Amino acid sequence: MSAPLVISILLIVTALSYVTSLENGFHYDDFHSIVRNSHIRTLENIPSFFIDPGRFSVNPESAMYRPVLLTSYAVNFAFGELRPVGYHFVNVSLHVINIFLVHRLLLMLSVAPLVALVAAGLFAIHPVHSEAVNYISSRSELLVAFCILCTCCAHMRFISSGKRRWYIFSLLLAALALGSKAVAVSLVLLLPLCVWYRYDLNRVIQRWRYYAGYGFLVMLYALIAHSVIDKAFFQPIRSFDVHAFTQLKAIPYYLFLAVLPVHLTPEHQFALSRRPDEVVVLSFAFVITGALLCWKWRQYKTVRLIVGWSLVALAPSLLVPLVVLVNEHRCYLAGVGFALVCALALLEFANRKRFVAVGVGGFYTISLGVLVLHRNEVWSDEISLWRDAAVKAPERVKPHLKLGDALQADGMLKAAEESYRRAIAIRQEHPAALNNLGRLYLRTGRLGEAEKKFSTLLAVSPDNVAARLNLAGVFMRSGHWQKARLHYEHALQYGHTQGNAQENLAHIALRFENDPGSALSYLNDAIALSSEDAVRLLITRGIALRGLGRLTEAEADYRSVLQIDSTYADAWYNLGNLLLEQHRDDRAKEVFERVIALGKDSVLTAKAQDQIRNLSTRSD
Repeated sequence: MSAPLVISILLIVTALSYVTSLENGFHYDDFHSIVRNSHIRTLENIPSFFIDPGRFSVNPESAMYRPVLLTSYAVNFAFGELRPVGYHFVNVSLHVINIFLVHRLLLMLSVAPLVALVAAGLFAIHPVHSEAVNYISSRSELLVAFCILCTCCAHMRFISSGKRRWYIFSLLLAALALGSKAVAVSLVLLLPLCVWYRYDLNRVIQRWRYYAGYGFLVMLYALIAHSVIDKAFFQPIRSFDVHAFTQLKAIPYYLFLAVLPVHLTPEHQFALSRRPDEVVVLSFAFVITGALLCWKWRQYKTVRLIVGWSLVALAPSLLVPLVVLVNEHRCYLAGVGFALVCALALLEFANRKRFVAVGVGGFYTISLGVLVLHRNEVWSDEISLWRDAAVKAPERVKPHLKLGDALQADGMLKAAEESYRRAIAIRQEHPAALNNLGRLYLRTGRLGEAEKKFSTLLAVSPDNVAARLNLAGVFMRSGHWQKARLHYEHALQYGHTQGNAQENLAHIALRFENDPGSALSYLNDAIALSSEDAVRLLITRGIALRGLGRLTEAEADYRSVLQIDSTYADAWYNLGNLLLEQHRDDRAKEVFERVIALGKDSVLTAKAQDQIRNLSTRSD
């Protein structure tokens, strides 16, 4: 069987093994970077992705410079809006293409064809890569791997042919890699590593000036994304010594996941190490032993290629303090090295005991495939994902918190409350757990318990805007609008309210204080800040403008709403009332009849009928 046919079969089998993932939904970070991110909803925003990291998310604190990734989301939205199947299809397609590129690059590095084929196969079906494929936000890993593998192939073609167009092409691909994710900085080491392995160190030294082009791209990237980089390096979430101890443990842990991928989860039971404890010391000994073995086997260039590729690919996440300590999708590009070492070991074993090697290799391969199918099922929805994670990492807060959120969204409130309580039992003052449990109590009308949770959180974190807004909501529900106003005003001091505080202050000004002027000011601020609630805010602003006697402007706001949604009954009803004030009775009657025809709101329908009867009485 020819090699092209075998690799084609491999790609088809891989695609089929992930076909069940196409039915899966969105997951945690997907919601703030895709589902609620209005920036990706028009292709006209694509140029702004390349200059504004804030476009990455609706949450200002989640800003990241990934314009190529955002562009892919925008294209997805243009073709399928928020239907998950299109986003999953792109992820699966990228993984399949990357398998082909891994095989191609290994051949260009003069790896034996059979070794390259087996390595590509192991890379294709390894379940540790299932997170990168199933989790839409992990497309950044797939994209950056695609661009890096293409860059390496183009650069190797340039080295072998000497044609500068391949060098220019590789620079373009490197720029796209940097635009996909910051880990692309590893290119500056991966490229000379490939050249050294294929040729020798002299070839690398002779071509040093060409690597300056990639270095320039990295510096340009750092200049554009300086705010994100400064936050990572100069405002780290943990001290560098604690991070070093922790990530030292991560190296053997990632190797364990690669060899025995049976405990996969988006949140691992992996703790910080604040001192060089026993596990850190053992990990250090493991790393040193590995380094010594590499030195002892230095005549085997492939060993150094494997270790060098894997460590360089992992280096960005090992060196930079990140919120999540270990992540499976970080292993994606490094998985090329693991797949290669497994292929070499398996074929070396086959040279000695062929039948045993075929049996062991076949059993291991089938086991990996079964695990991939299982992980696809686990990733089907938020409840199944976080329920599985809560079992595998019972002492971590995040799985219980996210499971509670998913259960609450699905209406399973009792089970959600239990999950939140488990999270709080692990960390009593965890902000999100307290806040979300308080929201559950607010939703179910348990106002006293909700107030207690929000107050407990604010006692230790007075700058928690979400909790303060929710506490204000409790006071609004209980009729204490003066207390609510104080908390909304307090929230404004910390910012990042996304217009929520301003909108509610406007409602208070209109409903309780008869102050349409203040309401208008708050609403203008809310409209400037909010990207999701334009319709509701415009209607409220129309009411404030009517209160100030600025009827023409109020009508313009109502008509703006109807341009967005012509079936919005509330806008039609308010427009009808405004037309009555202007004594445009015939037109008002037509508008009220439109409200009745829509029939979307029984209360508004009844009010519209009353207005029509009043008009008929007036005309009589």
